[in-house]
Amino acid sequence: GKEKIVQEMKDRLEKYITKRKIEQSARINNSRLQKMNARFDVLQEIKQEARTTLIQRLKQSEFYKGVLKSLIIQGLIKLMEPEVTIKCRKEDVELVKEVVPETERQFNDLVKANTKIKLETRLIVNTTDFLKPQDAGVGGVVLTGLQGKIVCANTLDLRLDLCYQEFLPELRAGLFPDLAAADYKPRAPAPPTHGHGHH
Repeated sequence: GKEKIVQEMKDRLEKYITKRKIEQSARINNSRLQKMNARFDVLQEIKQEARTTLIQRLKQSEFYKGVLKSLIIQGLIKLMEPEVTIKCRKEDVELVKEVVPETERQFNDLVKANTKIKLETRLIVNTTDFLKPQDAGVGGVVLTGLQGKIVCANTLDLRLDLCYQEFLPELRAGLFPDLAAADYKPRAPAPPTHGHGHH
């Protein structure tokens, strides 16, 4: 009867509305996804640019020596061990060897001047096992103490990632002011030090 036809019309209309809603929702999600991908690409480009600039700067050996010295001292402050092994890229071995005596002296003076700890640290450069390009394509060092039981990774790739994570909210706010800052909670970077066993 008449009611059946009306009900069928209602059902069809509801199905049509639902279908249109789904299509519209998919379109919106698609456009959001495209926007997010474009934003991600821009941010990745900036990170890559920073990496390239840093690689260029590091070609000046005096500049890189200063950077290596700082990275090693930072790692030594974290480890506070009497004997520390430095692992670096194969092409950096000679540079690292060059900075070791001065870095050792600077660190030991720093400990004497600022703590009551009786510590005289000796640095050993690993000349048989090197950092792989995928872990340290830019450079830097990984320090180990207690016969490799405690590790402090201070590669420039890691430092670049930490800087990137730290400045991500500012980068986003500067590049995409239409985004509400509240939507983005930066991921806390993992601390670069880890231990296997007790220190």
